Amino acid sequence: EKARIWGDTPRELARIAVNHLRQRDPDRLDILEIGCGYGRDTAYMSDQLDARILSTDPSQVAIGMAQATCHASNVSFRCCGFAETSGTYDAVVASNVYHVLDTVERRQLGQTVAERLRPGGLLFLNTLSVADPQH
Repeated sequence: EKARIWGDTPRELARIAVNHLRQRDPDRLDILEIGCGYGRDTAYMSDQLDARILSTDPSQVAIGMAQATCHASNVSFRCCGFAETSGTYDAVVASNVYHVLDTVERRQLGQTVAERLRPGGLLFLNTLSVADPQH
C-alpha cells in the first residue's frame, strides 16, 4: 500500500470549511472536492456534515486509496481533472492544488469554480503547505 505521507488527520482547510458550512443550515449540502488525494478530508467532511460529496483527483492511485478507506454512502470518488467535472455545488474545496498549476491551469480552475458554484456558494481554497514533502 502507498504511504499516507500527509498523515490521517484532516487539513486545516477542511476544518474551516466544515465550521463555515455547519452555519449554512440547508436541507443538504452538495460539495465538490478538487484534489482529494487519498481522502482524509473527504472522510472528515462526510462525517461532520449532512452533505453529498464528489471528491476528485487526477491520480488513480490516490482515488483507489480514498475508496479503500472511505466507504460513506454520501461520498462519490472520481478520477479526473477539475475541468472534467460537471454539476453545481454549494461549496468547492480545493486544498493544496493551486500552487502546482501553471498560469493557464489556474485560470481554468477559476473558470471551473465559477461554473460549478451555485449562487451564494463558497470556495474554500488554500495553496502551498510548508509541510508538503513533495513541493
